Amino acid sequence: MTSPAMFSSDRQDWQTPDRLLDFVKSYRKIRLDPCTSIENPTGAQEFFIPADDGLKQDWEVWKPGVIYVNPPYGREQALWIAKCATEAVPREFHMDEMGGEILLLVPARTDTAHWHHGVLGHADAVCYIKGRLKFRGAKSSAPFPSALAYYGDRPHDFKRHFKGLGHVEMLSRH
Repeated sequence: MTSPAMFSSDRQDWQTPDRLLDFVKSYRKIRLDPCTSIENPTGAQEFFIPADDGLKQDWEVWKPGVIYVNPPYGREQALWIAKCATEAVPREFHMDEMGGEILLLVPARTDTAHWHHGVLGHADAVCYIKGRLKFRGAKSSAPFPSALAYYGDRPHDFKRHFKGLGHVEMLSRH
């Protein structure tokens, strides 16, 4: 049985399940979480809470480390996806430097405009997560599939690491 709250925007702050968060942390250190709570459940080195409005902040993508984005689930989600697309401009990559990478957790709603305009054509890879996620504090699993979109210079690293989580598709930027 699914929670009616997950179909509405009454609650938007669904926290990442521990299993998925552990998978992300084993990939690379989370440098920035631009849309978290004061408790900082991702353990990010830097973070923005709703009062900081991470949409208006500079994410400094040139800094090393992962920017992990689990945006509010509701009407603002399209804005967060667009922010990931604009922040993820191609960067010069040097093998001895680990520049910023963005990992975006979103519903795999491939029929939506924000998927087509913010993920396809902007992300470098996407992992379609097997099964339905059970977010922290939820009584049951989400009523929708989820995906982890990757914006960065090392999509093959992303694919190698996240293929155990689901099907990873390499994308091309337009």
